[in-house]
Amino acid sequence: MKEIEQIKMRTDLKILTKDYGFNYHSLGQIFNCHEKVVRDFVNIKTRTLNDIHYQSIKKGLFHIQKQIKEAEEYQGFDN
Repeated sequence: MKEIEQIKMRTDLKILTKDYGFNYHSLGQIFNCHEKVVRDFVNIKTRTLNDIHYQSIKKGLFHIQKQIKEAEEYQGFDN
């Protein structure tokens, strides 16, 4: 369900900004949308995404999550 998925997406975006140092501008570039779309979606609980932004952000979040997982598992040059 799109509405439930957006709650999860909002939580993921909050984690990216608070714990990983992403900013709304960089996230907007990754998602190919204006930073205001991302900022308003994160900060206004009643805000929902249109279908284009929903699909773009969902796809971008999946890609970021995959890259973060790879980075956290990275062993470095010593191994």
